[in-house]
Amino acid sequence: MSDHITAANAERLRSGKLPPAEIAAIGRHITGCRECRELVEAAVRVDDAVNDVRSQFEEEVDRRGRLSPHWAAIAAGVIIAIAALALWRRTPPTAPAHVITVTTPTPPEHGRWNDLVTKTVACGTLPTPAILGDLRERSPQFRGAAASSTVSLSPNAAIVEETTPVLRWTPRSGARCIVILSDGSHVTKHDAGETAAWRVGEPLRRGAEYQWQVEMRKGSEVEVHPTAPQRPARFLVLDERAAAELAEARRAYPNDHLLLGVLLARHGLVDDARRELELLRATDPALADKLLKSL
Repeated sequence: MSDHITAANAERLRSGKLPPAEIAAIGRHITGCRECRELVEAAVRVDDAVNDVRSQFEEEVDRRGRLSPHWAAIAAGVIIAIAALALWRRTPPTAPAHVITVTTPTPPEHGRWNDLVTKTVACGTLPTPAILGDLRERSPQFRGAAASSTVSLSPNAAIVEETTPVLRWTPRSGARCIVILSDGSHVTKHDAGETAAWRVGEPLRRGAEYQWQVEMRKGSEVEVHPTAPQRPARFLVLDERAAAELAEARRAYPNDHLLLGVLLARHGLVDDARRELELLRATDPALADKLLKSL
């Protein structure tokens, strides 16, 4: 059978009206013709076709006591048809030969930070820099004489990523606030009015440590927070190398909350690390909780 199978032939095969010889021809054809195989598959219940041919074989055996060479050849063709359809049902369609599939290599799960992430997950503890502990030791939590006079400053005993961070403090109603910022050699003063936040105007130096206070003026009263003998609030600006590493990780793995959380913690950006690990809860809550407890 050199011509393609027609819809009419497929229908005759479905209805059991096709002679076994033509069934055999169809079987041979569909082994090499994808389009016709799909046509037959869509139109024919193979079991019905097999039963129809079996009954004709049985009649032939009843008459002759055996299959003639002609019928044997037909039987072989039917077997081919059944096998071809069965194989087609089990094998998913493949792309046409002219389609070129380009396979790109899968990048490592965490790139060049694989070892760091693996060790962190294994021990269940996030890495933090020693300087963070030093900042905390030199900048104790502020405690006023009474709850009404307590003023908190942020950032304090922390590392900040931005070179123009936002400084925040507890507001005092009606008080005019003057921010005093120093790197030990240069002092900057900013009049924040009655607001309770100020974004630093001039970029701070990366890797440098800063200390700051807020002077609150209300009428003739002047308060400086933190008050003596407490030390000024302190923070460190993230250095160039660490900032570049974080930028690279965010660019390469923007949705890898585990990796970003580990790197942020390693560089002392605790609040940012906590936010990434909270996002990790959606996919791995057990690991996220374990690592959050170590912050």
